[in-house]
Amino acid sequence: MCCGLILRNEFIKNNEAIAEEFIREYIKAGEKAESKDEVIRDIATSYLKAEELVLDLSLKWISYDNLKLEEKDYNELAKYMVEMGLSKNPPKYSEFVDNTFIGEVK
Repeated sequence: MCCGLILRNEFIKNNEAIAEEFIREYIKAGEKAESKDEVIRDIATSYLKAEELVLDLSLKWISYDNLKLEEKDYNELAKYMVEMGLSKNPPKYSEFVDNTFIGEVK
């Protein structure tokens, strides 16, 4: 499942080259994170205030191979948002997600 990367349509339309470069760097970061080496572990430790065992298990479980937000994953997140009372009516996947750049840049 992807993390929540959001670029607004207006920004993308007005700054296509910057948006493409941002996505390119996002993909590079995912590739680096997938290595799960000591540098990544140190970064994760600084942002995720978790016990060492929990962090180790999380890094084994988390995958950065597919950074696209897939429809089934989005729908699952939207369902949880409603269940937790964070959103009453989240937008439909087709209205909210555009994976165009992530498929084009590498």
